[in-house]
Amino acid sequence: MLSSDAPSTEPEIPCSPARVAANFLPMSTHPTEYAHPEALVETDWLEKHLKDDGIRVIESNEDILLYDTGHIPDAVHIDWRADLQDPVIRDYVSPERFARLCSRHGITPDTTCIFYGDA
Repeated sequence: MLSSDAPSTEPEIPCSPARVAANFLPMSTHPTEYAHPEALVETDWLEKHLKDDGIRVIESNEDILLYDTGHIPDAVHIDWRADLQDPVIRDYVSPERFARLCSRHGITPDTTCIFYGDA
């Protein structure tokens, strides 16, 4: 007979449902709000600033055909699969490769980038 004070012989499961539930924060009461809304721009702001120096508009879609069907004037196309994903290690491209991609599209550390797309 086991004593209630005896240590358990079963290993502790680090991701047991009870442990996971105890460590989660409560769900947001406003799940549609952005974590950093100050990083977003409205379409009317973009329209007013399209020709500003230091602004680059980037379209990146899951559907690779969307850019060719129409895009914001002067927006550059960055293919999220071909340009941003490393084909060998199934991860994002290296910082060096990303820097070359940005340079090809006229993006510098001082450029304000406006991303948009379907995903």
